[in-house]
Amino acid sequence: MANKSGVYYKEVIEDIMEKINSKELKVGDKLPSERELCDLYSVSRTTIRKAIDVLVTEGYLNKEAGKGTFVKNNKGLLSNNEQLTGNVLFVRCVHSDNKDNFSNGNDIFYPALLMGIEQSAADNGYHCIYKTIDEKSIDQEEIDQLLAKVEGVIWGGELHNKEFLNHLLDINIPLLLVSPSITVDNVDTVNIEDKKGATKAVEYLIEKGHQNIAFIAGDANSFTSQQRKEGYLNAMQKAGLESNQLVITAEGWDFDAGYQAMKKVVKKNKEITAIFAASDLLAMGAISQAKEENIKIPEDLSIIGFDDVDLARQLKPKLTTLKVMKEEMGRVAGKLLFESILEGRNYSLNVTLPVELIERESVKEIL
Repeated sequence: MANKSGVYYKEVIEDIMEKINSKELKVGDKLPSERELCDLYSVSRTTIRKAIDVLVTEGYLNKEAGKGTFVKNNKGLLSNNEQLTGNVLFVRCVHSDNKDNFSNGNDIFYPALLMGIEQSAADNGYHCIYKTIDEKSIDQEEIDQLLAKVEGVIWGGELHNKEFLNHLLDINIPLLLVSPSITVDNVDTVNIEDKKGATKAVEYLIEKGHQNIAFIAGDANSFTSQQRKEGYLNAMQKAGLESNQLVITAEGWDFDAGYQAMKKVVKKNKEITAIFAASDLLAMGAISQAKEENIKIPEDLSIIGFDDVDLARQLKPKLTTLKVMKEEMGRVAGKLLFESILEGRNYSLNVTLPVELIERESVKEIL
């Protein structure tokens, strides 16, 4: 057998099956030891064991304690019972009562996340299937049909339906949640530093001399919005500043939601000198409405966002914001998923990616 650097368990299976079907490996032949197979295929022992276990389950190999692993039969290729599909599934979960969804062009997070996942899939020789699902009308049968075509799932978007999540767990397929709204102990997760990042944003404004700081939150039902609100409140409380009347909940995450929220900010407190917006699109909408009110940014009002979308650096003034590493999140999510699929990792990992403060022109230091 030629050394095949970088192959994974399904390729090990395919190579062994090819040798069984070509009679290079005959019934009764003993396979090399696990260590020899590791060297042969340049993979971990976990990968070799998973490949052998699949072939034992399918009836092609037989393990004999203290003796080794032997070819049991050579009656054809691997059956369809084992999911060696070469596919993974990325689900974007949306909510029908929220106009800010993936299809209307306002979303700037999940397309970048998907790019990272697709790159990770390609690096591992897999394809990524994409599906948008409305949580309020989940078709369980449709999902199950999709799951039969894939070897792992990355679920993006806030999933509140615990019953459906339990269904996914019962299927026993590698699963990873991105920024989940449900706490699950036995599932991989990739998160944004939402609360810490929000605290960092408000502390930055306070360092610049601002004390009357408003917060424009995203959708009230969003766990991400709640986390960023907590970060805002923590920073304000730590500095001994008033915040009870300065939280404005927007009707979503998009430009128009920020525009409408800014109207409420202007009416609520004329003394506000700075705004922390839970997303860049909210910040952009707020800036647009402020300009209509002849409020100059940052001379009259400082604004900081969260995301660092491409347009943030093209605005006038350029938007100060917190950078979320969206593509990197996708790559990390893919890496964790393929550790479960290809390496057989059977314990959960929770990864939180930091955010970076990007200083531009929309925040003014005041005395």
